[in-house]
Amino acid sequence: MLDYETMQQYTFIVRATDSGDPALSSEVNVVVMVTDTNDNPPSFSQSLYEVYVSELAPRGQFVTCVQASDADSCDADRLRYNILSGDERMVFMIDTETGLISLSNQRRQGMRASFRLNVSVSDGVFTNTAEVSVYMLGANLYSPVFSQRFYLAETRENTPAGSRVIQVRATDEDSGLFGQVTFTFINDLGKSKFSIDANGLITTAQKLDRENPSNKDIVLTVMALDGGGRAAFCTVRVLLTDENDNAPRFRAVEYRMSIKSNVAKGSLVTQIQASDLDAGPNGRVIYSLYSEARLPLVDVLEVEPDSGWMVTKGSLLHLQGTILSFFVKATDRGSPAKHSLVSAFIHVLPPDALVPSFTQPQYSFTIPEDTPVGTALGNIYLAPGQTGAYTAVGGETPDSNQGGTFLVERETGLVRLTRPLDYELVSIFRFKVSATTRRDLIESISTVDVEVKILDINDNKPLFETSSYVAMVMEGMPVGTRVVQVRALDPDWGSNGQVTYSLGLPLNQIQEKRPDRTSAGSSSRITGTSTGSTSSTGTGPVFSIDSKTGWITTLSVLDHEAGPSYTFVVVSSDLGELLQLSSTTVVTVSVADVNDNPPRFEREFYRGAVRESDPPGEVVSVLSTKDGDTTDQNKLVSYHITGKLVSMLDS
Repeated sequence: MLDYETMQQYTFIVRATDSGDPALSSEVNVVVMVTDTNDNPPSFSQSLYEVYVSELAPRGQFVTCVQASDADSCDADRLRYNILSGDERMVFMIDTETGLISLSNQRRQGMRASFRLNVSVSDGVFTNTAEVSVYMLGANLYSPVFSQRFYLAETRENTPAGSRVIQVRATDEDSGLFGQVTFTFINDLGKSKFSIDANGLITTAQKLDRENPSNKDIVLTVMALDGGGRAAFCTVRVLLTDENDNAPRFRAVEYRMSIKSNVAKGSLVTQIQASDLDAGPNGRVIYSLYSEARLPLVDVLEVEPDSGWMVTKGSLLHLQGTILSFFVKATDRGSPAKHSLVSAFIHVLPPDALVPSFTQPQYSFTIPEDTPVGTALGNIYLAPGQTGAYTAVGGETPDSNQGGTFLVERETGLVRLTRPLDYELVSIFRFKVSATTRRDLIESISTVDVEVKILDINDNKPLFETSSYVAMVMEGMPVGTRVVQVRALDPDWGSNGQVTYSLGLPLNQIQEKRPDRTSAGSSSRITGTSTGSTSSTGTGPVFSIDSKTGWITTLSVLDHEAGPSYTFVVVSSDLGELLQLSSTTVVTVSVADVNDNPPRFEREFYRGAVRESDPPGEVVSVLSTKDGDTTDQNKLVSYHITGKLVSMLDS
């Protein structure tokens, strides 16, 4: 049986011999050409093809090329390819002549994770099949989304480290790595006092004291970042609920007063004043008398529980010449309650004794916080015709002149500043000044309230919540994409504490200017505009910042290959009327790479050579490509032979 695929032609000699004597003969060469017929089925080069395609691949994107061969030479141009099954939604199309599979114009977003295509090849008579497994590589299509942009949490003060505060939640509709979200704190307050785990659970990292000024306003900025560089932000405000951990403290370390023995019932003696740093019932103070003496104190004096005013309750004539020594108790209304005691001394004088009196029921002064030490505020005066020795009575709290911020000159009653002031620590001082007189060997004492109001000056720069910010944004994101929010706080009051934001120079431009001594001194006054920051390559504005909120957004579409990262300065300035103060922070924005560059052959034409006797597997030519993307996954290139093989023998 003849087989074209085994032998295409036969060559032999036919000899003709006659029967004469001698016999004569002649020969002829015979060539038999075997004509090929379609007696062999085509076969694929592989029974299984496995390929990967990005979810972001455009319509018409090359997927793979299936290749088949047919032993019959007559069928070389007759092979036709088709997709038999596995593509019900017509996501793919195949070139029937070349076997090249690409994404069709019917491709839709949200395709399933993988496809199993049953592909056939036919020579018109025989058919063969192969399987093509297409795996979709998840693309970073979606950004994380917090369930809330603002969270309000409450936690008790003094709870141990590791106590639960709140759980923030963010979801990402992407699959795989691009759908995995990690949480981090942006500000130093969050990093130092709290922890956040992979599930968004925020816990305390240390005990927190509500009365600590740094815990007065706890605002945490949380970033949710997915595996591809898309980010979302939320704000968490933490309120510390009060625990009764502070006892009341008095405005004076002791109370000394003189009264005449013939004062009427119900006369005011002095006001006991105490404050409690706690809040609510824990900070409300009630007053009561507390005495271990045998004197019938409750018959002659009482203290109003709410106001602290000490009032005469009965006649004091029988107590003339004595000094009533006792305690006043200040108790808060917490559970359990806390209390403090203060000493009180009441000297009961004869009816004709002199009790000093002041020209005013209260003295008030107002001074700016930058008032120099030693400045005189004004005088405390006794009534005309009276002289005495003045003394400032310190209290148990900073605002009651505990540290001796003010001194009253003994002879003149002049109030003088002895220590620097800080409005942000104490804005109003309230303390007592006593005056002591002596006549006919009888010493008497009275007190008066003094109030000193401090006026704020612009003496504090805005301070950023962290010294540097690190953010990530995916390349190709649209203009206006939020990158990160910077936040600065200024403890000053009014316009002195209002903060605006602007962009300074890129860091490399600042470093270039540093050798210039004339500009080095003005580095804290970088006045970049709030509408854009020049890119590190000088190609134009890249980012903008909202002058009020501190949100940094993109001004152009970022390209990782053109600029993988940007580092620039952000300036926060207050709105002081006479003097504006500013501070800076450094922001570094990394641009995440996406697969947006196709591989390109380094040469347009390659020539190879092979001997006809070379075995299969011999190297014919080496092709090389370049890919503008930088990550290993995006630079991974696969090669396929597409189209028909063209013989160049005729050339």
